[in-house]
Amino acid sequence: MADETAGDVAVKDKNACRNAPCTCPVEKGEKFCSVHCQSTEHNVQIDCDCGHDTCKGDF
Repeated sequence: MADETAGDVAVKDKNACRNAPCTCPVEKGEKFCSVHCQSTEHNVQIDCDCGHDTCKGDF
C-alpha cells in the first residue's frame, strides 16, 4: 500500500455513500445508503455501522 500524505485527497465515487468509511452504493439521487449513515453527516466516523453485509467500512 502506498504511503498517503496530508495533501492526498481521496475522491469517492459519486454513487457511493457519503459517510466517509462506508463503501455501500446509494440509490440514484441519494447521498447515503442508510439512516445510520445519514445521521453521521456532520460527524467524523472511523468505521461504518450501517449494517449492510457488503460494507467494507465496518471494522
